[in-house]
Amino acid sequence: MINYNLGCGEEIIDGYINIDNANLKKIKGKYVRGDITTFNYEFADLFLLDNVIEHFSFEDVSKLLIRLKSFLKPDGKIIIVVPDFKYVTEVICKLSPDTLFSGNVWAKYCLLGTQDKIEDYHRSFYTPQILSYICTNIGFKILSFNTFVYKKHGGYHLKIILGHNNV
Repeated sequence: MINYNLGCGEEIIDGYINIDNANLKKIKGKYVRGDITTFNYEFADLFLLDNVIEHFSFEDVSKLLIRLKSFLKPDGKIIIVVPDFKYVTEVICKLSPDTLFSGNVWAKYCLLGTQDKIEDYHRSFYTPQILSYICTNIGFKILSFNTFVYKKHGGYHLKIILGHNNV
């Protein structure tokens, strides 16, 4: 099986080809430094994009998903996890400015990214309707879709599992 963990950051997964454009010198585990939008993929059983696509514009996300679809085996899957924009904005609207600007507020980072480096900014946002719309317009079949509390990153996230439309 060929599984890719795209935009892996420090989340190295054994048994996956972990790819990130960042120079991850302190990482324990094997990863490939590369641009996920132009990487020379082998046909894959699985592409995992965990908190990745929000760092791209909507247009670039569509282009990336079209490209990944061309490298997806007939029974392969794409798993996408993103912050739930609706939930995050509801939480932020309830916070006082003092709370929002003091320390590590997960909702701020879910909405805007950490903003430590240019690639850490969020350039798009996702609700269930937006994510479904993009994926089905590209021609994917939605195999599963749910909202869940993501303890690793904080707050509610969306998880969609995609397959080819003919499966």
